[in-house]
Order: sequence, then structure tokens, then C-alpha cells
Amino acid sequence: MGKHDPISLEKRITITKDQVKAWAQAAEAEISEAEKNCQFSDALMKSYKEQGFNRLLRPWRHGGPSVRPTAFMELVRTVGYHSSAAAWLFYFYPIHEAWAAYLPQNRQKDLRQRRACRRCFHPARQGREGRRRLPPVR
Repeated sequence: MGKHDPISLEKRITITKDQVKAWAQAAEAEISEAEKNCQFSDALMKSYKEQGFNRLLRPWRHGGPSVRPTAFMELVRTVGYHSSAAAWLFYFYPIHEAWAAYLPQNRQKDLRQRRACRRCFHPARQGREGRRRLPPVR
């Protein structure tokens, strides 16, 4: 992935490395507050979802861009340069889209019908108890 190569999501959203870098810098700017609260701000996570970062690894047949793993990891490294905790989140949410894609078709259908993925993989929707937690500092 070159410096200016966009990643198109559903032909409506375009993600560039510059967008990812700007989000990572915003995460870096609030890291001390995030460590104190054990979570990133709601505004940062809203930005994450609005830009479509959580859908980067969604398979093509499910309306996602099916980004190459090498391109995805380059984006994760960009975020990691600014904040390791933000890189963990940047990696962790989209990977669930890929994991569900490896299930047999009938299990994928079952997950979509029960909306189980939303409850399991989007803890921000579960209220305060299910908020994003930063990985422990060792």
C-alpha cells in the first residue's frame, strides 16, 4: 500500500493512510487521560466507527472491502507508532469480521439472524460495563 493508495469501503467510504495517521495522533493526544480512565474517549471511538476502520477486514461478500492482510498491518503499524493501545483496538475490532467469515455458511447466517456479532464484538453498544478497555501496562 503506497502513501496515497485509498482503500474503498462499499464505494462510499475511502480510507487513506493519512486519515489513519490523524486518528492515531488524536489517540496519542489523549493517551494519559485514556490510561487514567482505562478507556478511550467516546468521541475517538465514534470517529473510529464513522471512518469505517472497524470494517476493514469485513469480507467482500458481506459488503466489506476485504483488505489484504499486509495493507491492514501497515495501517496497524501506523497507529502503533503513535499509541500501542490504539493499535491494539485498531487491530482487534476488525479481526472479528474476518473470524466470522471462516465459519460455515449456516453458522454465519445464524450469527446474522441473532445479531450475536453485535453483542459480542461491539462492546460499546452494551453500556458502561462493556466499554473498551486498554490492554494492561506491563
